[in-house]
Formats: sequence, C-alpha cells, structure tokens
Amino acid sequence: ARMPWAGASLSNIFGDLLSPSARKPDNNGLYGGQLSPLLSFAACLAVSWLLQRLQPSDQRATVEAEPSTVWGFPKLETWGMSIRLVGLSAMISFASVWTQIQGLSGEHGIYPAALMLARIRTDLAAPERWFRFPAGHLWVHCSDRALTATCASGVASAAYAVWGGEHSSKALLGCWSIMVTLCTVNPLLQYPWDCLLMEALLVCGCFVPDLLPIHHGGIAISRPPSLTAVYLFRLMLLRLMLGMAKFKFSAGWSHGSNLLFLKWFLCWQPLPTPLAYQLFHALPAQLFELLYRCMYCVEVLVPAWFIFAPHPSLRVAAAALTILLQLAIALQGNYGIFNLLTSALAIPLLSTGTFPTDTTALQGLMAGLLFLHAVISFPHNSYTTNAWPFCVPESALTSFSPGLQRVARTTLAIARWFAPYHVAHGYGVFTPGAPNHVTYERRQLVLRYSVDGGNTYHPIKPRWYPSESADRLRWFAPHQPRLDHHLFYEGFEVPLSETSHINPYFTCSPSIMPRVITRLMEPSAAVWGLFDSPPPTQPITQIAVVRHWVRFATPAESKDNKAVWVQLDPSERGFPTVELYQRGSTAVQSPVNLVPLSQQEHAGFWGQYAGAWADCHDLTVMTKCVVRPLSAAEEVELGTRVCGPGTW
Repeated sequence: ARMPWAGASLSNIFGDLLSPSARKPDNNGLYGGQLSPLLSFAACLAVSWLLQRLQPSDQRATVEAEPSTVWGFPKLETWGMSIRLVGLSAMISFASVWTQIQGLSGEHGIYPAALMLARIRTDLAAPERWFRFPAGHLWVHCSDRALTATCASGVASAAYAVWGGEHSSKALLGCWSIMVTLCTVNPLLQYPWDCLLMEALLVCGCFVPDLLPIHHGGIAISRPPSLTAVYLFRLMLLRLMLGMAKFKFSAGWSHGSNLLFLKWFLCWQPLPTPLAYQLFHALPAQLFELLYRCMYCVEVLVPAWFIFAPHPSLRVAAAALTILLQLAIALQGNYGIFNLLTSALAIPLLSTGTFPTDTTALQGLMAGLLFLHAVISFPHNSYTTNAWPFCVPESALTSFSPGLQRVARTTLAIARWFAPYHVAHGYGVFTPGAPNHVTYERRQLVLRYSVDGGNTYHPIKPRWYPSESADRLRWFAPHQPRLDHHLFYEGFEVPLSETSHINPYFTCSPSIMPRVITRLMEPSAAVWGLFDSPPPTQPITQIAVVRHWVRFATPAESKDNKAVWVQLDPSERGFPTVELYQRGSTAVQSPVNLVPLSQQEHAGFWGQYAGAWADCHDLTVMTKCVVRPLSAAEEVELGTRVCGPGTW
C-alpha cells in the first residue's frame, strides 16, 4: 500500500509496450515518463553496433586479438586488479559493519537478530524458513558473539581473496553468503552499494578464475575469464549506470527545471561533504547545467560502448569516463564503497582481445537465470527491487490473456524465490519528478532528550549525520554509518517498507524511531555507541523527534554563526513537526500510541526548542508516544492485517 506503483509495474512492462497510447506523462512506472533516457541509450547502442558491423571482418578480428594496438593494458593484470578491488570493497564493508553490528542487530540493538529468528521459528516450519530467510549459521546459534564472528569471518575471507591463491574465488563466494546472512537479520544493510556488492561477489565467485598470490604473480589473475564472465560484468555495470539514469533524466537532457538538478542534489543528498557545500555556492548556474548534460552523456550514451564499441579505444574511454564520474561523486558525497566498487567493475573494460568460451552447463544455467532476474528487476528502483514481487495484487494480472498470465505468474514466482538472495537488482534512487522541484532545501531530523520531565532538553547528536545547525560536514567514506544514513530518510518520514525490501518482521512498523527511542531510554550502550553524544547519567524521561526544513547557510551566515544549515521560516515551509516519546514499557516489539500534548507539555517543549515560536504551533500536530507490549489478540490482528491471513 505504501508503494502504489509497485503493483502496477508488471502491467506497465507488458501493457504499456503493447498500448503506447495508454502511457501517461506522470506514470510512476518505468514506461511513460521514463522512456526518454532508454530510447536515447537504444539509439546509441544501435549506432555503435552498426559502426562495429561496418568494419571489415579482418580488421575487426585483428583489433580484437591485439590489445597492444589500443592502450596496452594487460588482460590478466587488468582483471586481477578489478577482482581484488571487489574483494577490498567487501573487506571494507564487513569492517564497517563490524563496528556497528551490536547496535544494529545485537541483543540490545535496534533490530535484535536473535529475537527475530526466534519468532520466525514459531511462524514458519523448516526447511521453508531457511530458504525464505537465509540467515545461514545464525539459525544454529545467534548471539552478540556470533554476529561479531560473522563480520570477522567476512573480513578474513575478503582479505584472503585480495591476497590471492588457490580457491580465492570461493572466498569471494563465501563473502556473498555472509553478506546475505547479515542482510537477512537487519534492514539497514541493504543500500544500493550493498546490493551491487552482493551481485559482484556472486559473479566473481561463480564465473571468475582464482587470483594468483600477490607474492608470486603480482596482481594478475591465473587465467583469462570466460566470455560469460566478461558480459556479466558489463551487464552489471550497464544496469547500474542506466538504472541510475532512468529516473534522474526522465524529462530528457534539456528540460528547464531539471538542468539545476545537480545543485539541488548537493544540498539534498543524505551525507554531503565539505566540498558539496563549497560547490553549491561557488559554481554558477550555467556550469551546473553543463555538468548535468555531461552526466547525461556518461550515464545514458556512453554505456552503449560497454557492449558494442566501434573501436576498443572507445570502450577504454567509457571506462575512463565512468571512473572519473565516480571520483566526482565521491568528492561531494559519502556513499560507502559505492564509488570504489563501481570503478572496480569498470576496470575490465580497459582490457581488449578475445576471451575463452569454456563455460560449463551449470554456469550457463546460472548466467541465464541471473540475466532473466536482472531484466525483470530493471524497471524498479534500488529500494523496491526485491519488494515488488510481493506487492503485485491479483487484480494487476486479470487484464492479461491466459498465456500472458502464466508468464507473469512464473516471473513472479522466480523473482520471489530469488529476492532474499540478492542475485540481481534494479537501480535508481530518484523518484520521477523529484528533480523538478528545485528548492535547495531538505527536511532535517533532530533528537532531544530530557531527564527532568521536559523542563530542559539536551541534544542527541548522531556521529556522522549533520543534524544540528553547527555540525560540520565531513569525509568518512568508504565507511558507511548505517543508522546515520537512514536518519536522513526518517527526516522525510520515508516508510521503512520502501528501504528494507521484503522482510515483514522489519516493515510491520513504518518507522525505526520507536525502536531507537526505546533503546536510548533503557539506555542501551550498544545503540548509544552509534551516536556521538554520551548517554546521560540520569534516567531519560522524554525524547523528542523534531523534523524541520533547512537550507545551506550562505557563506556570510556560516562565517557569523558557524552554521552549515539555516532553519527556514515557518511562513516559507510550515512549522516543524514533533513526536514526544514519554517513558513507558521498554518492550521493543510494541505498537505506538500517539496522543496530543497537553498545554503544559506543549509550552515546555517549544519554550526550550523554539523560543519565540512557542505560541505559534497547532497542538493537533504534536503528539507524545507511550509504548506498551502487544496483547495476544493484538498480535494476531496486527500480523493478519500487515502480512495477510496465513502468510507468515
């Protein structure tokens, strides 16, 4: 229900292609508003293929067989560097999660893994639960030590793969298995770069030869990869680049309000860097428009050279432009391992020449399934790529012919079984139309706590998320602070169901804030460790969650007040909203009762936070929360309403 376009996506895929007149410009599916970049890519791909075919066959064969005629990048070393960088990305990701896993999934974490798995045991019989929720060895024993050991084993496996040696590719496959296990027990481990990493690890583990040990063979791979592996790598990079473009450039490359998209994004992105603030104020509008068109070329047109390049030097140029784009993205935003991993996938484009075709029957079957799943996932964005098969209602299929209904149901069945394993994904995080509202502002989330019943409030500062006006922007990638990144979405009240894929044990509550608040009130040392503020020495009586609109401070405002953000006047964007959580039961799996604030509570809180605004706010939009355990009857009713009768 929170993804209204997901249920219609299957209808869009078939129906809109068969009935072009039915397309609507404001369609939230892929087709309608999203065809512009795809048609541009298809045209460029057709031209590239035609130019390649027009070359004399003997000249084309000579160029493909002689990599030295292009740039001279050795094939074995190029692929070896790429695979090692994939392993390095995995090692960094596991090390980053290691430092946060207790606060995210530990016994006193936001989403206790042991509590969730224990509940699934009562809801689903074996072996179905093992396949639908692939938590691996955590089904045998799940504790804080087991979670820490899981992250440590991921670091060790990735380190061995980077070093190289016999079975190094199997070590990468082990990394994929560990990533799937961790993603199963926590919804904050499924960002787009995590999905891309799991795809890359699976392909490397199943289709790429072992790496030579560094102390024997340098960075080279033991033998050239098969042609299947080459095209799986290129397809992965193609889907990523074109997927990010299909929503972003939905209005084409010259739509007036879209041309300043990059300036809007510098302020709007979740975790900007200091350079983003400087570029926002320093670059003129004309340069932002030029950069927008350059990005259009790199993300929409250049990917055609990944598949068909009239000359190998164009494929090398495509790799260079892709890596340059990732460097530019990394300088202005913190996106974990995304830029390093994408650059790693582009490096094999530097190698030319022929590749062996010795693919086994099992590898061919796996490649076919991966390709099929990638195609049916492509129309969706990064956050709903694994959720949409579970959101398609029966009414979306009734308009199809019987034959097409069988195809659709088979497609859905395949997608549902593959979804928990993250074998292929759709990419693209910007909803259609978002760049058209270029307002250069964002909704910020601020946390406050009180130990004296609301007389005074103190800040709860996230470690990396810049929530306060004076919080400085920092570079910290490739480290990925999971909770900090999600607090950005909480500021916009994006439902968890749109960022956590398919697990109903996560999405039964639309927000993670009740869980976070409960742990902060306990207080849980593991969750407080995810924040920069120390836990108070006295028991917390109230915690307030404030959401208000801010913009980048001008250089003059920043110099005077040492502020990065400036809160917008209520007349411009409306009043801030407040949720006031009051100490009650500490049960984590509980409903939230929101009741209006009393006049005294209202005056006390706003007197502390907003000063002169204390008399300007509508009491009906401010609420307090009292947490209590679910009764048995409420639990049954909630499970039936959220998951459907007999589903879980």
